[in-house]
Amino acid sequence: MHIDGDPAFLATALLMSQTGITLALDHDQLPDRAGVLTPATALNGALTDRLRGAGITLETRRLS
Repeated sequence: MHIDGDPAFLATALLMSQTGITLALDHDQLPDRAGVLTPATALNGALTDRLRGAGITLETRRLS
């Protein structure tokens, strides 16, 4: 994850606020599931799109 600015303060604030906005406004894009879910499963791709729009870059890579 990469973000311009203080990662401890700015990244936390952006992650929390964008998650709240996703839950409030994008509920029609969220899966119809219940139980114990990871944020990625519960918020589907809607949160990823919002985080990218807020300037947060997300990358994954395989560790060997």
